[in-house]
Amino acid sequence: MAARACLVIALLLPTQALAGWFGPPKYVKDACDKWCRAASSHLDATEACLACEKGPQTNPECSDDVPCDYCKAQITFPRHYPKLWKDEPTFDGKMEKLEGSTSAGVTLGARCSTSSLGCGVLASAQTSVQRGPLSYDEV
Repeated sequence: MAARACLVIALLLPTQALAGWFGPPKYVKDACDKWCRAASSHLDATEACLACEKGPQTNPECSDDVPCDYCKAQITFPRHYPKLWKDEPTFDGKMEKLEGSTSAGVTLGARCSTSSLGCGVLASAQTSVQRGPLSYDEV
């Protein structure tokens, strides 16, 4: 019985360690908490909080009625961030730089636009997109 309990604990430890690797960084969570607390009395905070709760952005041109490949749906479209996201001092101006960009980075965007690689590198993720939304990506 003790061996089984140790086995269960050993199997659960890696999942607890991995839990911190996904989702937004702590400074983003802290800013989101601050904005959501102020949302009832501040319009900009409401917009910022909604962006936090919505999770990762996807291409607004893509939907169930207008399906897109992974690159178009998740990577190669201009991002927009709320005013408070762009003004947040703990974000070190990162959101302002990402405004209007693909925010997934030049490397992934280039992979999607090259004919040699296409989005084949991300083919397994594309299959996931067709089934449903992915978890929170980077900010």
